[in-house]
Amino acid sequence: MASTTTAHVFAGLALAGHQAVLPLYEAIDVATPSAAVSPPSSYVPPRGGACATPTARSPAEAYRDWYGASRPEDRPPGNLI
Repeated sequence: MASTTTAHVFAGLALAGHQAVLPLYEAIDVATPSAAVSPPSSYVPPRGGACATPTARSPAEAYRDWYGASRPEDRPPGNLI
């Protein structure tokens, strides 16, 4: 069922002229291994699944670098990050 939903989401993004946040091939590559080792209650683990793809890791690393290099007073309020 999740695969069917994912396909519809990617199709909708393409028809609307938007690029997908996570390329479909990366979503497919992580779907089966993640489901095989994770209990159903944790299909979106923070260090696995879609979070482990190169596309997801790049902005996360950039955010950590920015956060580490910035001063607290120069950052937006917590609810805007």
